[in-house]
Amino acid sequence: MSIIIPIFNVERYINECIDSVINQTLTDIEIICIDDGSTDNSLNLVKEYSDSRIKIISQENKGLAASRNVGIEHANGEYITFLDSDDYLRLDALEKLYAVCQENSLDIAITKIINFYDDNREEYSDDYFDMKFLKDACGDNVFSYRDVYDSVLNISVTGPAKLFRRDFIKDIKYHENLIFEDNPFFVEAIFKAERVYFYDEYMYWRRIRKNSITQSNFSNFPDLIEIYNIIYDLLKDLEVYEDFKDKIFKKKFTNIYTRFVEVTDEYKPDFFEKIQEDFPKSLMDLEKDEDFGKFNPRAKFILYTGINSKTYQEFESAVKEYDLKKKKRKKSKKKPNIFKRVYNKFLKYIRKMLHFPR
Repeated sequence: MSIIIPIFNVERYINECIDSVINQTLTDIEIICIDDGSTDNSLNLVKEYSDSRIKIISQENKGLAASRNVGIEHANGEYITFLDSDDYLRLDALEKLYAVCQENSLDIAITKIINFYDDNREEYSDDYFDMKFLKDACGDNVFSYRDVYDSVLNISVTGPAKLFRRDFIKDIKYHENLIFEDNPFFVEAIFKAERVYFYDEYMYWRRIRKNSITQSNFSNFPDLIEIYNIIYDLLKDLEVYEDFKDKIFKKKFTNIYTRFVEVTDEYKPDFFEKIQEDFPKSLMDLEKDEDFGKFNPRAKFILYTGINSKTYQEFESAVKEYDLKKKKRKKSKKKPNIFKRVYNKFLKYIRKMLHFPR
């Protein structure tokens, strides 16, 4: 078993991370630590461990994706897992997951993540990492993407909290110099995998801190546009695009808008500029598809609004207004007016009293 841990300026957290690995109940492991040009004391803290299973690779700063690729190249274990250097594992995680991989000859084992806040250690779960839909759909059975057709693109894409058979992923690479790099890597893996299993327990603790990549580096959020274009090409190369084109369309444009709203105003002009570069090109391809008219209405509204808006403020406010109107329509349909409710209750009472058929 190979555990790949990219390390960059995490001196406050690296001991907790490494301790959770060297104390695993599964002892036949190699721990590959890639120091990605740390400028703090992280590397020295790792060097203090006398555990012979730890292998240290130092490189100049190249980013998370490059570090994981280096780890894959140097891994020797039958299975590979990724661990972020500010997170930690349950102490029996690797033993439990490796056993299920061996028992079922898996390509991928997926498990659940629990979040915790860095400042107060308070834990919380969320639907994205719980993936209840996988349990409901597959139970304890091995599956492939064909068995979870409607929800395969909703599986958590995060690199950690999964075991990958090394021979299976040796030719799958992380796209470097981009954030959200987990997305295309996992999409390629899940659509190629024939034997996947969902282990319905929390095995991975994910730290939420203010200065993490996706919490602070808003300047790179437009990378998501390129990430989704890579995924579009992947689905076409894997010859599954026609089956998933409506789903990936919805995911691309709704997620781009979600990330756009998250960034601070300082970074929105640049993000909006990249939206206006990409969306017209996307529309040209999409309009050639005879099924485009059936695609998700909100995603189409985001697409058209991104093209036609003159400013990022106009784009953002138009989609917010669309969502507000949709919410009001949904609410009005859900709750009939007071007179109708009273009338229905009265009618139900009369029928009951007089034993009228419905």
